[in-house]
Amino acid sequence: MPLRSWTLIFVPLAHASRVGNAHLYPPGASTSNIPQSRALCVAGAALQGLGGGGDLRLGPTKDCERFGAMLASKGVDVCYAHAHSTLLPQELRTSSPRGAILAKIRAYFATPAPVLNILYYSGHGIAGRAGDDDTRGALCVGAPPDLSLLSLAELRAEAAARHVVLVGHRGRKQTYIDAIEREHLLTLDDILGEWSTIVRRASDASRPSPRLLICADSCYSGRLVAQLRDRRRSEQPHLQVAIQAAGNARQTVGQSHPDKDISHAGERFSDAGCLTAYLTAKQEFHVRWTQAWQHPQYYCSWDTAAYDLPSTSVPLGNGFMLRTYNQPEHR
Repeated sequence: MPLRSWTLIFVPLAHASRVGNAHLYPPGASTSNIPQSRALCVAGAALQGLGGGGDLRLGPTKDCERFGAMLASKGVDVCYAHAHSTLLPQELRTSSPRGAILAKIRAYFATPAPVLNILYYSGHGIAGRAGDDDTRGALCVGAPPDLSLLSLAELRAEAAARHVVLVGHRGRKQTYIDAIEREHLLTLDDILGEWSTIVRRASDASRPSPRLLICADSCYSGRLVAQLRDRRRSEQPHLQVAIQAAGNARQTVGQSHPDKDISHAGERFSDAGCLTAYLTAKQEFHVRWTQAWQHPQYYCSWDTAAYDLPSTSVPLGNGFMLRTYNQPEHR
């Protein structure tokens, strides 16, 4: 089964579309006009040259459409985006996919939904660089260029043109390569930093603080759960953030392929992430998790007891719920 880790060649996705009724509620709309819940579905960088069947160039886009359609059927306002979308500024698409996605998060959630805000991601994740805790479980939102043949002078020029933040010795090529590649990764700190700013701007003592659910169908996404859980207990109640991960912190995760589609409740899911297929079906049917080697994880800062439960239901508003999945016995 194809795996969703960052080990192969990347190609850009096609232009993303929008589903649901996102266009009815532009950022900055009054509270009375915004939906009870909203979701931004992000398709990560795509792969080519992968053996074993399965089209990982199309899989993330299909996953976003599949998951987004399910949410839209429950009254959630849904928008699709990725770093190559023509809806985003050209300079960000080419130099900083990370910046482009953060800009989209900032704009779409400028007026947070009162019940639940969802950031869904399908694509590739990385284990993290040695000694770089920041990139554990990071989401690959762009395709980094091949920099291995550039000289130190060329790397310096490239880094200057992209305005990247350098960390490390300025006389080492790897310092510049790491900084440029970092602009193609979205970390949990990136997301929480943006979300904290959004919450502060939308603060209103008369209403509960808005909540964010991050759903990541990607390799090593369990490391995002571990990072959130490891944050200071005094900080967690104020975060109002939950994470649904496709696997635990140590594992890659899978996607269906032509020789082995995933089936739930009589429906076949082709080019689908295992978690996305399961969660989509789980909302309407009693289905069984069939990937014995893959162990999804769930953690919620406003309901820490859910960390020890196999499933919980998160309100979406208007009587709808989103059911999660967790394997606490396989952390």
